[in-house]
Amino acid sequence: MKTSPSRGRHKEAWHPTMRNSAAKRSLGRRERERVRHRQEILDASCVVFSEKGYRNTTIADISKRSEFSIASIYKHFESKEDIYHSLIEDYLEMYHSELEAVARNISSPLEQLRACITRTYDLLVEHRVFMEFFVGEWRPAADLETDELARKSMDAYSKLVMFMAERFERAAKLGEVVDDINPIYLAIGLLGQLFIFGSYWIYFEHVSLAEAPKELIPRIFFDRIALK
Repeated sequence: MKTSPSRGRHKEAWHPTMRNSAAKRSLGRRERERVRHRQEILDASCVVFSEKGYRNTTIADISKRSEFSIASIYKHFESKEDIYHSLIEDYLEMYHSELEAVARNISSPLEQLRACITRTYDLLVEHRVFMEFFVGEWRPAADLETDELARKSMDAYSKLVMFMAERFERAAKLGEVVDDINPIYLAIGLLGQLFIFGSYWIYFEHVSLAEAPKELIPRIFFDRIALK
């Protein structure tokens, strides 16, 4: 597995699930504890995956990092594969919720997309450990129809694509962007560009996403397609 000079330097936890305090309060004590334990296992798994890579990580490694017994881990997840896809699914669901919140009070679809890009910059910086794991280890399954675990993470990614595509479609109808390119292709292109920027940020020391101007991707991407 390719390693980065920066791999393993940042060990902050990330907590994409149960961000809403009202939702937390609605759960009983045992359920809150279950959710917290599950999240702690995912936190630990994210760090271990980012350090050792998915293939080289064992449940014993996750047990050691999380301080949960192997038996306890299997109460929450059926396998290492389940942990892997749950990690991606939870993060992408959080990412989708963040983008919905950012776009909610903006009328222009094009400006919604610009605001989503800005928020993406912030999330990449806030969750660097996850990005180290995701950039190095994301591997879409070859046969999703027979792999329910893979379907979890891929469905979460598909929701993101459709979120972006819907805004591109509305922007085209309003004359904000060109209307001769499939909005799904535009969505995939934009998400792909964000992923590439995140990848270079992880693997190259001289690239600092935290210091990059936040209009960089909108300028590169939208200057080619925006009509207004």
